[in-house]
Amino acid sequence: MFDPCCCGAPAAQKEKKPFQMLSKWTTDLLEKAPIHPFPVDVEELPECYQLTAELPGLEKEQLKVQLEEERLTITTHPKEEAEENHHFIRKERNHHTLHRTFDITGVDTAHVRAQYQNGLLTLILPKLNPSHSSVQTVEIHSGFESKKKQND
Repeated sequence: MFDPCCCGAPAAQKEKKPFQMLSKWTTDLLEKAPIHPFPVDVEELPECYQLTAELPGLEKEQLKVQLEEERLTITTHPKEEAEENHHFIRKERNHHTLHRTFDITGVDTAHVRAQYQNGLLTLILPKLNPSHSSVQTVEIHSGFESKKKQND
């Protein structure tokens, strides 16, 4: 019979309650594994990128999408649940603010669209047309004088 408390654990650990061992194993795993606060899929389509974030259990008003320079940030603001008169043995459901930031270089930020339905936040990120690019050519001059010589 499989005993999760006895898998090679020292005798001192065998005496602990199963939930305490599970808590330690989970904590050890989470500290060593890079985990994002919520899963996201990004798909490249011919005219745009489609970003889909899995955010179940939230209402639209608890989400915030911000565009700043060439970064997109998704932030969640879950409702606080009253924990009065509760004695939790283990509490894993997250009621903290979470966020993820993405580099959106090459996206037309003026035309980004968002929709939240059935726990999925979908963002349509149109690609910039080459004509809207902010690339500029800098003219190269010969005989450039430094400011120090000009001030003398």
